Amino acid sequence: MEIVALIIAAAWGFYVFVYQERIKPSYEQPTAEISVAVSHQPLHGDKELVSVVLSVKNIGPVPLQMDGAVVNIYGVRYTDRVTTHVQQVGSAILTLHTLGEAPRSLLATAMMRYKPFGGRSFSSFAPGREKNPIFNFAVKRNAYDAVSVDYGFCYRRADDARHIKYTPPKDRDGAYDLVLFSSLQGPTGALTCGYGASRIQAL
Repeated sequence: MEIVALIIAAAWGFYVFVYQERIKPSYEQPTAEISVAVSHQPLHGDKELVSVVLSVKNIGPVPLQMDGAVVNIYGVRYTDRVTTHVQQVGSAILTLHTLGEAPRSLLATAMMRYKPFGGRSFSSFAPGREKNPIFNFAVKRNAYDAVSVDYGFCYRRADDARHIKYTPPKDRDGAYDLVLFSSLQGPTGALTCGYGASRIQAL
């Protein structure tokens, strides 16, 4: 009986080792934490430099690779007229009495396309790795009250070699179509795509 118990214990230990080291990692999906930060600083004359940092961090247990990302940046102007907006945020209904907003102006649009989407290079992240691509552009001082940043992303496991050659179309204003990009679906659900909430920064 002791020999049988030892054999069972050894077999169980071997199974747990194989499961933890080989089987479980092969099924786990990557998880990325993505955020955006906006800053600005005055330049000489009547100019201002705006910097947008898109931070991507692998917070999951397996390596991941970025397929692509889209960033659209708009200039925001508020009018002098107070308007009322009713909107739902989660389970809350908000009634806002705020200044109206003039049509937004597209200041920059960027498409980062890596190897899985037909680009030239890979952008891989080991667990815990973080990258912070930055976009800089200049505007006339006081031309806008704020800037709004919209962004979308797609990523997958780093060992997934399948490619989806894709470039999103552009909207009428010249910005990459964030809705179409963020709704992409890869084979067998291996591709994770989404978009972040708009970030508005006062200038």
